[in-house]
Amino acid sequence: MLKFNLIFFGIVLVVYIVLWALNPSWWVQVGSYFLKTFLNKILPLLVMVYFLMFVLSFVWDNKLVKKWLAEWKYWHKLIFSALWGVIVSGPLYVWYDFLKELKNKWLTNGHIAAFIWARGIKLPFLAMMIGFFGLNFTLIYNLVLLVFAFLVGLVVDFF
Repeated sequence: MLKFNLIFFGIVLVVYIVLWALNPSWWVQVGSYFLKTFLNKILPLLVMVYFLMFVLSFVWDNKLVKKWLAEWKYWHKLIFSALWGVIVSGPLYVWYDFLKELKNKWLTNGHIAAFIWARGIKLPFLAMMIGFFGLNFTLIYNLVLLVFAFLVGLVVDFF
């Protein structure tokens, strides 16, 4: 596999060198446009998103979450589950034990389904989505995902 990766990298590098040799001024334009777009649009959004995730990592406490879930009603738990699915990151298997413990004591299958569905909203990719698709599409897309997280939670609990 490593041999294939090196060969592929070599082929791509040769293609880039040949294209640069054919039209170097175009590459300067592309590079300056990329840097301008990255520094002005994408980097500030990435910094904001990672700062938010950094702050939440200090605030988040499993004992506090368990205390809240013990006191809250069904709708509050459903809203919390969906928002929690948006905020957390990493692979889902990391959350299996914690979700199992919460399901045994406080949550229903609908809450877990809302959590899993809402994980489709990826905070680290928001900057890239806004850059590629625009702010309107990104907001509508993520709002639809969040609304359907609530609906999926309700449907799972209803059936």
